[in-house]
Amino acid sequence: MKKISIISVNYNSYDKLEIFLKSVHNSIDLLNKNLKCDVTIVDNSTERKEFNAYSFNIEGKLCVSVIESENFGYFGSALKVYNEHSKNNYYDYIFITNVDLQVNIDFFTILDSLELNENVGWVAPSIFSKFENRDKNPQRINRCSKTKLLMLYLLYSFPVIQRFYSNIIYPKRKNKSASQKKLQVQNIYCGHGSFIILTKQFIKNNPILNYPCFLFCEELFLGEIIKNEGLQVIYEPSLRIFDDEHVSTGKLPSRNYYKYNRTSLSWILRTFYK
Repeated sequence: MKKISIISVNYNSYDKLEIFLKSVHNSIDLLNKNLKCDVTIVDNSTERKEFNAYSFNIEGKLCVSVIESENFGYFGSALKVYNEHSKNNYYDYIFITNVDLQVNIDFFTILDSLELNENVGWVAPSIFSKFENRDKNPQRINRCSKTKLLMLYLLYSFPVIQRFYSNIIYPKRKNKSASQKKLQVQNIYCGHGSFIILTKQFIKNNPILNYPCFLFCEELFLGEIIKNEGLQVIYEPSLRIFDDEHVSTGKLPSRNYYKYNRTSLSWILRTFYK
């Protein structure tokens, strides 16, 4: 029997949360095999609303609970649950996710049938962005060079340059990247951070994770850990997720958006690119 923990972070997105949980419920309900899935919603919302998480439960299969939390950011809030979970080794997978997503109806059926090598630490699913009309995985096939990260830091230090990149350069690179991904690359450096599937081997190696940044670059953080442990990240396009795109981070003031990106990139460079 597969045992899964899903840690999902909500920030003033109750409508999206309900859609996400309904998709998880329907996908698990379709699976005939035994499965135990515990969903923990970390609610960072500034405007709390009543939410009946228990209505999505499936006896013996799916248990949904909500924790109201101080806002430690997306990954930081998820790690508060991950680090305090006394039963991490009980699970075959731990997911860390946003809530502006939907899992495809066959998601858990396919996940149940996957046969992974013991050196796989992270499974990156297909994450189809409705906004960009593309699969956001693989996020990065190869490790970033130090020069590339310094250039990104520079972009976020000068908003005018960053806006030029986002509006002119990025769309062209996005289209080129989308065509390359049709090659179905399997082994990659890191997946997209909105839906992270960590395996039993990764969980065993990392009972505690410390990431001090408020937002952004969690993918690079996990990619570096997995690389240093000799594990692998695999892209698995048969696992399909649909992304409604930046429900929470899209509400950030631009000044904070640039600041959090700079802070995270700086930390990654200091920690892994000495």
